[in-house]
Amino acid sequence: DIDLLNGKVSVQATKRGNGRKLKLKAEQIVNLQEYLLITRDKLLEQKPENTVLLFVGGRFSHIFHNISQRFLSTGNVSSINQLKSSVIVNWLKKQNLREVQYMAGHRYVSSTERYLQADPETLKKAVNKFHPLQ
Repeated sequence: DIDLLNGKVSVQATKRGNGRKLKLKAEQIVNLQEYLLITRDKLLEQKPENTVLLFVGGRFSHIFHNISQRFLSTGNVSSINQLKSSVIVNWLKKQNLREVQYMAGHRYVSSTERYLQADPETLKKAVNKFHPLQ
């Protein structure tokens, strides 16, 4: 569910993940508004469907596949899981663990914790401090 006036998107809970409401950035609101008012209508004209679904003209997995292929073709991303992981890791750099857990829709904090990456300097200090030959 998208609420453009308040700049929020609601994601329904699934068997594997919790539901959540996320704030949209200004550019996301503009892009979604353009899609809803222009692009979606054009897609419905090409392939008439009686649907309330956000993404039309195919299953969401097809749309997701097309988006992923664009990222994969750059050579910077090797899989969709890597893309998802990098988003969560970036969130963890900017927000606390519980906020990221909510944003990612993880039921358990341990699911979010596995994306925590140790800072190289912290690891270096730990090795220097606890190394047996020190």
